[in-house]
Amino acid sequence: MTLRGRILALKQQETSHYSGRKTLLNRPVNSRSHTTLQHNHEHAEPLALSVINRLTWRGGPGDRILAEDLLATLRAEPLPGRVLPVDLEMLSILLEGDPELSTGAYLDLRTGEVCGGNETDPMMVGEDAAIDVEEEPDRWIYLAGVGSREGWRDMAAFAERQHDQSLRERLEQAIEGKGAFRRFRDLAHDEGIAEQWDLFSSDRQLGRAREVLAAEGIRGPRSMATSDE
Repeated sequence: MTLRGRILALKQQETSHYSGRKTLLNRPVNSRSHTTLQHNHEHAEPLALSVINRLTWRGGPGDRILAEDLLATLRAEPLPGRVLPVDLEMLSILLEGDPELSTGAYLDLRTGEVCGGNETDPMMVGEDAAIDVEEEPDRWIYLAGVGSREGWRDMAAFAERQHDQSLRERLEQAIEGKGAFRRFRDLAHDEGIAEQWDLFSSDRQLGRAREVLAAEGIRGPRSMATSDE
């Protein structure tokens, strides 16, 4: 199994363990915005402006970039930067997956395909499956992983937004010390807020993926900027 397949399998196992659903809802809360704008501009404009204002006020990872993309769509303007059909969900998994399994990602500047850093190593995936990025260096760019620190900040931000003081304090205690991620997920599941956490975390991970791409002057096309419902 390739690195990408192993990461997706682990993600699937983790999701099934905590929520019993088939797939993790790795979509931002505003995932319908681009599709709605394209198909029903007149009726969607007030919704789009509301979402843009919300993103601007919220100021989370990638929010400014998504707001710019929505505004460009609303104005029927081209997206800034180079447009590629990048799978944001896959990119976010590769950038923020288990450090022992992932070493960042390579982006194909022709197709928008993303591949795990280890997929260039014949020792890891085999001679036939390995991607030779050195053969066409202008075709590929390397995107470094973001590390676990951002995931810890997501947990801290989620805990901070809880109105229940007791719950907030227990979540804050859970992220202290070794094993913070497991304790936090266990507590979120026990408290019945695992789905809220999944959506919050996924939204921020996708936002960071947008930021990584934007730093390289790359945007996903309108049809790929968010997942279909």
